Amino acid sequence: MICIKNLYIIIILILSLFKTVLAQNIVINEFVSSNKSTLLDSDNEFNDWIEIYNNGTQQVNLLNYSLSDDSANLSKWAFPEIILSPGGYLTIFASGKDRKDTAELHTNFKISKLGESIFLTNNMSNIISTVCPIAIPTDKSFGCIPNGSTNMTILNTPTPNSNNLNGDGIYCSHQ
Repeated sequence: MICIKNLYIIIILILSLFKTVLAQNIVINEFVSSNKSTLLDSDNEFNDWIEIYNNGTQQVNLLNYSLSDDSANLSKWAFPEIILSPGGYLTIFASGKDRKDTAELHTNFKISKLGESIFLTNNMSNIISTVCPIAIPTDKSFGCIPNGSTNMTILNTPTPNSNNLNGDGIYCSHQ
């Protein structure tokens, strides 16, 4: 017979595994590393941006998930409590302004237009999505076709918070 204490431990382990499986559905779906006219922030500035997409069927709380451009510091910028619905998008400015106002998020780092890796980690510090370094022309984006897939390409027209369209060819895959 399983004692109550062991039953609680088993339930906690199952819930932890379930949360990890859900987290795998959150991906870096698109980003712009040289924004001169595609998306204006509340300060009337054109900052780089990163779009996160929930490719799953369950909502996910992004509290303590992180974005980084530094493999030695994967928790460089942590998300506040935000619920991302299934099929939902979230765009975060990579401006260096470090703002966590849920109306408009800004990381504490910028993206190099010459290309650098970007990492998304879950609340247990596991990398759940990453993109390879690639130089992207000004006002073009690098995004998943179709949304949430591992196939990424340069997009002629960036599509923050909407379906990615019109790619120029597959250049890289992410995890």
